[in-house]
Order: sequence, then structure tokens, then C-alpha cells
Amino acid sequence: MCDTHALLVAVGIPKMQVPPAEPFVLPALQIDRDLDSLKIKAHLENIQAFGGSAFVVDKLSVDPHKLTLAMTVTVPSLYVVTDYDVNGRLLLVPLRGKGVFKGNFTNTKVDVKGSGKLITKNGVQFVQLEKIQSKLKVGGMAFKFENKDKTNALITTTASNFINENQRQVLDIVTPIVQETIDEVITQFGDRILGSIPYSEILPE
Repeated sequence: MCDTHALLVAVGIPKMQVPPAEPFVLPALQIDRDLDSLKIKAHLENIQAFGGSAFVVDKLSVDPHKLTLAMTVTVPSLYVVTDYDVNGRLLLVPLRGKGVFKGNFTNTKVDVKGSGKLITKNGVQFVQLEKIQSKLKVGGMAFKFENKDKTNALITTTASNFINENQRQVLDIVTPIVQETIDEVITQFGDRILGSIPYSEILPE
């Protein structure tokens, strides 16, 4: 990705409703899952991700006629910090507490496939995302939980130690949730961007 494109991604493009990606911020996220391996209710606030604007596009295939896209990107280094309030269970380990999560993730690969459809607004055609599906593979990771709820300090320490000692197993469990979140974020911001560009400008006659 050239320096100009990287700068646009980092600072955002207000005219196209592209938010700044450095840092990328999600005000809040609710997680509610009841699975055999993971039962959790969590509220995350002030989610900030640093380093995402330095992504590298490995593969890209776009068909403007069929309105399909397939791409693979690599994020060399991503630092994530968020406030959390969680209650649940990971395998047999209780998860309960409030605090700050900090994580470093390296060489993260994301495969994204998507399709869209044409819609008409005020007589003008636009593309609307119809389906987004992502697959995530994290190369390396290191993270910690800074507990602010002293009544659950032991539980937080136990959970943190278990997660760090069983990173790959835990990652396999939580990856589907992360992928769903990525899909929702791409759909939300993708529709904002596409809703600002008439289809005739994407595919001039």
C-alpha cells in the first residue's frame, strides 16, 4: 500500500464517511455467548486498536459487475486496549471481573469475502453489502488483564494464567466471536462508504 493510501486510511476520509483507523475506535461492544466451551456475558468499552492502518494487501480480487470481493490482508502488529466487565466461564475456568485488557498481536492474517447488491435511493443506484465472511489467523500474541475489581482478584489471576498458558486453545474458542465482530464492523463501515458513492462512479459506462 502506498504512503498516500496509508495516510488516508490512518486519518480517515470524512467525505466518504471513512473513520480514522489510527487508532480504530469502537465505543462499545456487547458479547453474549452460551457454548459448551465458552459461556460469557461481557461489556467492552472504549475499544482502541493501534497499528491496523499498516496492513498489507496480499491478495485482492474485485468484480464490479458481479459485486463480489475477495481479499487477504496482513496486519504486522496490532495493539488493542479496552475496558471490560465480564462474567462467565471458559472451559472450567470462571471469568469474572472488571478492568483493562491490553493485548499485542503480530502477523495477523484476515481473509475477507463479500458480495453486494444494487439499491436505489432517490433515483440513484448504490451498492449495499449483502454478505461478508471473514477468517482470522493470529501469528503471535501477548496480553494481560489489569483487574480493577479487588473482590475478584484471584479469579482474574487464575483466568489470566490459564489463558496465557493455553493461548492457542483459547484463541480457537474465541476466534469465531472475533470473526463475527469483524464481519459486523466491515458491513457497518462498508455500507457507509458505499452509500456515499453512486454505482455509476464505481463502474462508469
